[in-house]
Parts: sequence; structure tokens; C-alpha cells
Amino acid sequence: KKRIKEYLDRRAALFENPKDIRRGWRNILREAEELALDFDSGINIKTGANVPWRVHGEIKRHRTMPQHAEPIYHAAERASETAAEEGANIAAFNEVVSMPESITSDLERRNIWLGRFSKSMEAYQRLKQLGIPDSDAIAVIPRGLKLGVTQEWGLYNLTTGYMSLRLCHTAEPEMRATTE
Repeated sequence: KKRIKEYLDRRAALFENPKDIRRGWRNILREAEELALDFDSGINIKTGANVPWRVHGEIKRHRTMPQHAEPIYHAAERASETAAEEGANIAAFNEVVSMPESITSDLERRNIWLGRFSKSMEAYQRLKQLGIPDSDAIAVIPRGLKLGVTQEWGLYNLTTGYMSLRLCHTAEPEMRATTE
């Protein structure tokens, strides 16, 4: 408590003078990050969502947050079942494939998108039937395939880590949506 109070007092004093802000903003941000890291385990929130494979890859690549993902092969099987289902509706597809607003807002575009996705899932299944290993056949799967993912949020990721970066207007729309 003492350390946090001292930080808050230093921060308040810094913001009283614009010249002090210019000189000290980096240090105060660095100190906030250190506090978040030191007290990270004080908060532990777990969330779950279906996220596109490409978004999962970004999070994994940057190692910004502990996460556990459904195996890609399991997600591909779920998506294959949906794609093969006669008359599958848009809600069913939304569970297994990512579609940007520019696609979902227009019926013709959406039909093209879902048709190509379904063909990719058919190709994946056919390659496996022909004896191609799953690890090779998976290459035909679009990166918009959604995986079930759980994420663990500590104080750091809720403040200066993952959340602040993923709410940026340049972040992937799905990444922003699951962060919000």
C-alpha cells in the first residue's frame, strides 16, 4: 500500500506542472509498469472466446498473455462439420470463421466468402482421406478459422500490457472486440 501511495503522490505532483510532465512522463509510465508487474498476481481473470487463428497467432507470437487454445485440428473438424451442413445459417458460420464487416454487410460478398471457406474445408477433408497427414493438409485452411481460446488476465495485462495495446485503433478488429 505504501509503495502504491508513494507512486500516486509522485504522479499527482508531476501533473501539477506541464514542464514537469515533459521531463518525467517516461519515468512515471515506467514506474506504473513496474508496479503492474510486481502486483500482477493480485488480479486473475480468465476469459474464453472464439478467435481467428491469425489473432491467436499474433497474441502467441508476442507472448503478451497466457492463453490456451483449442488444437487447430479440432477447430478444423468443427468448421468442416459446419461447412458440410446443408443449409447452415450465418450464426453457425460465425462460430467457426471470421468475417469482416465489409463481407457480412453484403449478401453476395458473404456468399463468396463462405463458399470459398467451405471449399477449403472440403479440400482439407479430402486431402486427409487421400492419406495426407493432418499437419500437411492443414495448410489449405484459411487463417480466419476460429479457435476456442482461454486467456488469463493479470494486473499487468489489464493495465499497461495487453489491453492498452489491443484497444488501439490499429489492432485487428477481432482483437479489439475480444479485448473490449
